[in-house]
Amino acid sequence: MKYNFLTKLSSVLLITIILITAACKKDSIQDSSETANLYTMIKDDVANFSLLRAAVDRAGLADTLKAASVSLTILAPSDEAFTSAGLTLSTINATSPTVLKSMLQYHLLQNSLTLDNSFTNRDVNTISNATVAIAKTNDGKFAVNGADITNPNKKVSNGMLHVINRVLISNGNRSVYQQVNSNLDLSFLAVALRRASTGTQNLVQQLSSTGTFTLFAPNNAAFIAAGYPDSATIKSANPETLANILTYHLLNTKKYAVDMVDSLGTPSVNQKTVYLSKRTVAPTRVTYTRGYFNGAAFDRFTANITATNGVIHIIPELFIPPVQTVNAGITANTSLTLLAAAIVRASQSGTNFTTMLEGNTLYTLVAPTNAAFNAAGYANTTAINNADPNVLANILRAHLFVGNRFIFQFRNNTIVQPLSGVNISVTINSSTQQVSLKGSGNIAEIPVTKTSASFKTNGLLYTVGQLILP
Repeated sequence: MKYNFLTKLSSVLLITIILITAACKKDSIQDSSETANLYTMIKDDVANFSLLRAAVDRAGLADTLKAASVSLTILAPSDEAFTSAGLTLSTINATSPTVLKSMLQYHLLQNSLTLDNSFTNRDVNTISNATVAIAKTNDGKFAVNGADITNPNKKVSNGMLHVINRVLISNGNRSVYQQVNSNLDLSFLAVALRRASTGTQNLVQQLSSTGTFTLFAPNNAAFIAAGYPDSATIKSANPETLANILTYHLLNTKKYAVDMVDSLGTPSVNQKTVYLSKRTVAPTRVTYTRGYFNGAAFDRFTANITATNGVIHIIPELFIPPVQTVNAGITANTSLTLLAAAIVRASQSGTNFTTMLEGNTLYTLVAPTNAAFNAAGYANTTAINNADPNVLANILRAHLFVGNRFIFQFRNNTIVQPLSGVNISVTINSSTQQVSLKGSGNIAEIPVTKTSASFKTNGLLYTVGQLILP
């Protein structure tokens, strides 16, 4: 019995040692060694840096990372970061060593850099005499050029290694304007900047200067969707109109995706308020930060394009600076005439909805169309005017949310509460990402429609084809 117990105990201890050893090998990215150098740390961590090692070897930088006489910091993209950038082993081996060397030198800093609580946000020199922007984010983590530093401060004998989740691309010593002008997907924006510069604001000169900017850059498809189908249309547009639109997409500060925080608004260059947000997403093994400008998303493939004087985020929408309140947007929309009448009638209940939707407080209104009111038994404005104001007020409260409620902020299979305080269920189609709402009194889910005219000076306006019934 004693023999069996000791035998079993020995077996358990042996298995435990094997498992711990295996785990240590698998998670070698977590370890650091002051006896290893930068190259051996990368070489030995096959699970995380096999592609980085292949790139280093092909670029001829192995000896640089082995040298005992140097003190460097490598911003080390993981294998997932390489594959997300389309850099597989075959593409690395097919890439010119000169190109790879230039790319990797942008990931090498001139000195050993420790990231801790004493670190102050700043630009840091690479060994190629370029700079990268390293910052401590609002959640206490670190980022470089907007890429997340997922595992910092791996100290080795000749420097420091920080793991990052994105391959960094050098700005090529180009300004914001030059970056726009060199991007085929931003060719309409480049034309718009040049046309706007023929007016009272020289935006080309401004975005080529030594200032600091963040440009939320609408892509060509965004211009087309907004009524600018070709460059000829842009060239014939009023320069002042274009300048007003473009400066609405521009900040006089540098903000990477990780710097976006939910707020009550940030002033743009044209002094109109814009709204910035971010979310952490992990569609694969790679976790990254997705930013939002007025609800329009930019992520790892369209975010954080660096320039000598700022950063660019490519977005899929062109926003027209809002001039209407939520209420004014309703009264100007011929498909919402019954809603406009309902707001006036419901304001006789004791709650003045007209004043609410004309004021400075932000509201999101999921607006029932005329067809929605018709389907609920309100045939025309006469029927609305004859309805009980309290009933209409309760209907409106079921469609009103305090603050800006962007589409991306809805979560699948959750419950939201409008002003009425009742529970409204949310579902999101996994294929189309269509957001639908459903009150307890509704038989079917109600799709929420976002239009280009939804953004107002004091909130957001969406439309639905049915009344939300509590």
